[in-house]
Amino acid sequence: MVPGEFPGTFLLNFIAICGILLSKKSFISARVQRVDSHAFPYGLSAPAEILTGGKDLELLEKLKDYGVDVEAAVARFVGKKDLYTKFLMKFLDDTNFNGLLESIENQKYPEAFEYAHSLKGVCGNLNLSPLTEQVTELTEILRNKESLSGEEQQRIQDIMPVMAKSYEDIIRILEENK
Repeated sequence: MVPGEFPGTFLLNFIAICGILLSKKSFISARVQRVDSHAFPYGLSAPAEILTGGKDLELLEKLKDYGVDVEAAVARFVGKKDLYTKFLMKFLDDTNFNGLLESIENQKYPEAFEYAHSLKGVCGNLNLSPLTEQVTELTEILRNKESLSGEEQQRIQDIMPVMAKSYEDIIRILEENK
């Protein structure tokens, strides 16, 4: 206290400072988000894997119903559903399936093998099991082939409609849940 100052001034200043601090604390508290019992202060967003929900969860459920091993796929993506769904959406831009169809149609089997092998890797990494099984079989038929026997051509003709249906179903599920 300064000499000659009114004795209550110190107390008023003290209360004013406490009020400011309390209001700042309230301000900070107001800026804290609560998501699934995790607090994220100062207006920072919760990590995406905590916020993953809504369409992402619908997408994962639809894929699971279709036969995709979603749990194993998410585990492959270190438990991050948002990262898995991000890569699933990138599958929509993948050109390997169309390249495979064109190469088979033009009987460019070494090129078809490259497309099939790439598609097998993408489907395997995303655990798109229904499609992976068919692409794996097709890849093995095409491996190291410049030409195909009649039996191999027939097997490809048997696989392609089933594989195309699986591919189209997965694409449809992904597009419905963009």
